[in-house]
Amino acid sequence: LVNAAMSLGGIAGGILVSAGITMKDPVKIETALRGLLPPEESNDFCHRTVLHGRAVCVARRPRCSECVLKEICEYAQNSGE
Repeated sequence: LVNAAMSLGGIAGGILVSAGITMKDPVKIETALRGLLPPEESNDFCHRTVLHGRAVCVARRPRCSECVLKEICEYAQNSGE
């Protein structure tokens, strides 16, 4: 499945946009991630990102102080938490 698309939902995409890792365009998100992730890890990455979004990076009330990505996340850096 060399050309298989990554399954990025709204939660995962939202986290990546908030963190400043990529833009809102799904094609650009997938392109950016393809350059960072080995194909065999992309599915697990998507699942872990969704779980992280549900547990920590909640859209209406992100808990940046508890986030393992806060050091590299633009949203966390600008939130003052």
